[in-house]
Amino acid sequence: MTRANDTGVINHRMSQDRIDVGIITGALQRALCGEEFVPKVTVGSSGRADVRGARSCPNCEAIIDKWKQMKKLKDELLDLLVRVKDDEIAAVDGLMSRHRIVQEPAEVSGR
Repeated sequence: MTRANDTGVINHRMSQDRIDVGIITGALQRALCGEEFVPKVTVGSSGRADVRGARSCPNCEAIIDKWKQMKKLKDELLDLLVRVKDDEIAAVDGLMSRHRIVQEPAEVSGR
């Protein structure tokens, strides 16, 4: 999304849904950085304004970078949890194969 200011045009980031609502209704919409304005440009599917040569809002880009870092950490954590779970299953299987449950014979009554 773009917003003109004293230094020129800045590309802000917001969801495609917010862009569509703002363009259709003319209502103020909030970019990731918190900046509020009415979207006035046609935007591609990525949610970025189609203004070539305009600089990106550093705050919006920092938020996107943090999201990417958090997604990477989440994926690494999920991989680790899967590996730990697989190791636990293998350990239990190993214990069960080494130890057999033996049932004691029932007492015979009346002898």
